[in-house]
Amino acid sequence: MTALLTGVVKKWRGDKGCGFLTPDSSPENWTSELHQIWVHRSGLVDVTDLVPGDEVSFRTEDDGDRAGKVKAVEVTVTASGSAGSEQAAQAAGVLCNGIVKRWIEAKGFGFLMTDGGGEDVWVHRSGLVDVSDLNTGDKVSFHKVDDGKGRGQSKAINVVVVEAGSPGNLFADLPPASEDAEGANALTGMDLFLELAGEMGPSRRTCIEDFVLVSSLNCEFLVVAEGPQQLVNGLRAPTSDEFERLLGLVEAFVAGCEASEAVLIVDFEGEMPGYGGELSTAQLQLTSTVDATTLVPRSLPSWQRFSAPGLLLDLRSQRCVAVLRRIMQSSAITKLAWGADGDCQSLLYQVLPHPLGIEPKALVDAQLGFDSRFRVGMARMLEHVPAHLVVGLPTKEQIDWDAFHSQNRRALPMPLDHISALYAVDDLHRMEAILGSKLPPSGSYIAAREITEQNLVALSLDPLGLQALQEELVWFEKKEGIKRTVKAVQVARHIFALRARGAGDLGAQAPEEVLQLLDRAEAMACEELTRAGVVVASDLSFNEEEDPSA
Repeated sequence: MTALLTGVVKKWRGDKGCGFLTPDSSPENWTSELHQIWVHRSGLVDVTDLVPGDEVSFRTEDDGDRAGKVKAVEVTVTASGSAGSEQAAQAAGVLCNGIVKRWIEAKGFGFLMTDGGGEDVWVHRSGLVDVSDLNTGDKVSFHKVDDGKGRGQSKAINVVVVEAGSPGNLFADLPPASEDAEGANALTGMDLFLELAGEMGPSRRTCIEDFVLVSSLNCEFLVVAEGPQQLVNGLRAPTSDEFERLLGLVEAFVAGCEASEAVLIVDFEGEMPGYGGELSTAQLQLTSTVDATTLVPRSLPSWQRFSAPGLLLDLRSQRCVAVLRRIMQSSAITKLAWGADGDCQSLLYQVLPHPLGIEPKALVDAQLGFDSRFRVGMARMLEHVPAHLVVGLPTKEQIDWDAFHSQNRRALPMPLDHISALYAVDDLHRMEAILGSKLPPSGSYIAAREITEQNLVALSLDPLGLQALQEELVWFEKKEGIKRTVKAVQVARHIFALRARGAGDLGAQAPEEVLQLLDRAEAMACEELTRAGVVVASDLSFNEEEDPSA
């Protein structure tokens, strides 16, 4: 070990816990290129991090991990480098307050949301003070600094938990339901569907059996598609007469739902939901997990869980769209969704392959009931659902959406194969497992309904989707590689959707800043698509996958 040396901190990587010191004087056998000495956090005295510009004293010793190299040890800060050092001031960052939006314990990093809004800030375990992990909902103070990777992005250091969050409150369980033996004889599945439609009888059951999809939890969904197109491989397309009978039953079922003020869980599948996206299917299922009047959740007895009938509607059919419009615009039917922003944009503004023009009413985005500032994902919620509620429900296979959407291709080709069809309807079971077991912090979904209504009003006041477009451009500029191309595809589709609606040629009617935004968005998207060799057609059609054998 050498005698005591002095120097300054040249560079410090808080996320990696190491950096370099520049000594004030060096042994004669050192060349100028070697006037930087590596230092690790384990060699610091009384501090856990350094700041570029700090004056330090230290000793050196051989670095056993790097042959012929030395490292600094016994590093003591003798004077802060923040005074008069622009580099140190930048490194110290901006003091912020915020909340933990997400923490991935297994990987040791997560994201913070600042109280003043703006983009999320990445945080690594090495940037925490006095704790080794964070919890979603923790209130924190931290310094926001450049991440040092040359991308203009920020990270958090010196993260201090000011007030512990309440993950237990976010993930509180509902009290268990009492098992009612008499209720075990109640109607379920398509029998309940036919009763609500006022069409009970063996003949009616027979006429729909060819069009029933059974979910992973043995729940029956009536598949409604207009022939000659199939919606699900393995289920034949109905004849014209059969389709008319199916529609008649579905319309009677909807009327029964309105009369009984029913609650439905709703979800959609499609490609890039939003202003330029396309919804392909709608999935709807009766549920008793939430009271229609009070919006208070309730546990269900075992005989009532995952037993109600559902619908799988083909949105390529205008007549199926008309059924969906009636349901979504009915104030008498409460609809529960999870993370509905993009779906609502498509419902309101999708124009191709045909317009939807659906203005949702009595819609509750249940995700907002747990926290309206940061969105708790479905997968995160399911981690806290009692295990017995998801027995038999397969782990959701992750589709590589980016791989398809970066080429402007469908990730879920139509007609759906059996696995993709289950992918769609099983999500309703996942939602019901959450709704029927977790208690929102406020005790009901009333606040979630109010926020959902506010979001819908905001969407209706922004028919061009300028807010969404600005957000897409922000993300586009931050992304690299395939994710950047995906954003370019989405931006291009957004612009083409405006033109298809007759809103693209705004001329003198639009403010200059709007025209500039649209021009800038189109130019940026086109440049990236040209670089990537991807074509986005103005009719918003999707590219077909090339046959490798061709």
